[in-house]
Amino acid sequence: EQSGSIITLGDKAFEIFNGNQTGTQKYSETISKHKEELGEDIDVYNMVIPTHVEFGLPKEYKDMSKSQKSSIDNIYKGMDKDVKTVDIYNKLKPLIAISN
Repeated sequence: EQSGSIITLGDKAFEIFNGNQTGTQKYSETISKHKEELGEDIDVYNMVIPTHVEFGLPKEYKDMSKSQKSSIDNIYKGMDKDVKTVDIYNKLKPLIAISN
């Protein structure tokens, strides 16, 4: 059952991800600007964490939500090279697979 941006399957609910290029670009620019303003002596780390819909939504419903992996990759590609990105996606994926 779908109600607005929420998909309910049995006793689970998932928020549909509707990321877009404009939001992705703005986020990258904002983090990069903070790094620039803080200067080279300050390390800035960024970790974009996927939500449950990315790993928990059954395959037959995947077309109802955009890929968070794709958006995360685009965010990281758009950031200043001096921002240190943390790849939590690929660390979480095998852990989630084990629990499902």
